[in-house]
Amino acid sequence: LLQDDDCHSLQVARFEDSDLGRDNSWVTVNPIPGAVTINTGDMAMIWSNGTFRAPLHRVLTDPTKKRYSSPFFYNPGYNELISPLDCCCCEKKKEIKYRPCLWGYFRALRFAGDLTDLGVEIQTSHFKMDTTS
Repeated sequence: LLQDDDCHSLQVARFEDSDLGRDNSWVTVNPIPGAVTINTGDMAMIWSNGTFRAPLHRVLTDPTKKRYSSPFFYNPGYNELISPLDCCCCEKKKEIKYRPCLWGYFRALRFAGDLTDLGVEIQTSHFKMDTTS
């Protein structure tokens, strides 16, 4: 994300260990001139074995300023099985925190959750090793 230097609209939630952001507080991402802000996604969280977080985020509007947004999403193929990379756990002798996740399955359920209100939206926490969901 290349942010406007004078537009402070992106916010991320600070949270302990919840994808849903319980007990969170919102923090504004202040733009740094010439810098690019990268919002890592759910699969990067699994690939990195939790090193990188997929933050709960929101964008505020300011009726006094123009803001243009053109997001770019780079996703794996639908048949890709996503699991922690060896360099993020095995080589460092770290505990594997996530079960494998089929991207197409995850994306389909997330898409359905975005358009309907049919229960709990799928989260990376559903693939954590210490959960039974």
